[in-house]
Amino acid sequence: MLHYVGVDLGWTLYMLGVLTCPGIFPTVFTILWKRQSKAAAIISPILGMVTGIAVWLGTAYALYGSVTITTTGATVPCVWGTVTSAFSPLPYSVIITLFKPEHFDWADFRKERLAFDVDIAPISDRADIEVLPNAGDIDSQAKLKRWGRIAAIWALATFLGQWVLWPLPMYASKYVFGQSFFAAWLVVGIIWLWGTLLIVIFYPIIDGRQQILDVWRELTYRKSRKASV
Repeated sequence: MLHYVGVDLGWTLYMLGVLTCPGIFPTVFTILWKRQSKAAAIISPILGMVTGIAVWLGTAYALYGSVTITTTGATVPCVWGTVTSAFSPLPYSVIITLFKPEHFDWADFRKERLAFDVDIAPISDRADIEVLPNAGDIDSQAKLKRWGRIAAIWALATFLGQWVLWPLPMYASKYVFGQSFFAAWLVVGIIWLWGTLLIVIFYPIIDGRQQILDVWRELTYRKSRKASV
């Protein structure tokens, strides 16, 4: 259907960039910035998407005099729209957070319990107990900080490689793909996609297989226990 209205894969990818990039910085702040408010995490991506679409369509109209599939699929409007969608949520989130910042305690994650955990006593019967960090907690925090730094470095390297160092020089030099270069581009792209598929989909299943088995055993145990009652 998209083909018959003149929409190709390139236009679809450009459009997806404008629609999905607004979630980058709010997501990063949600994970790394304890001050970001709930309102900022929800509103800033929406404002970023609206801003990106406005810049995308406005640039197409300013450069080509009309807003059509052809003009919105051109390189320059798509670049400006995608960059705006990606970066505008950053100031939006900060500004919204400044009105009513939150102070999330990351230690709350250690209080989370599995759904099938059983309370030993009612909450009202428990005494307030101060939980002191032990050596295991300190070791876990050190590992989290280490992997956090590694993730931040890889994220920055990926951003610079895919957004700056690789595409911008090619665009500035008006480089045209040759047959051999295009074939190599496709091979590397296919390898990259399959590697991503294996790492993102299958590795978490393999790495968390013990936890998956524990949940499955508990669920089947509950089911058998209910059937026997």
